[in-house]
Amino acid sequence: MRVTHSKIYVFLLLLVVAGAIGQNFEKITPPG
Repeated sequence: MRVTHSKIYVFLLLLVVAGAIGQNFEKITPPG
């Protein structure tokens, strides 16, 4: 159970980080 929960936690963490990086990248990059 610990391994499964750990994998799920890491997956969710990476997903949140990817979303934050995506938003920041969109803000930094000029439109067009």
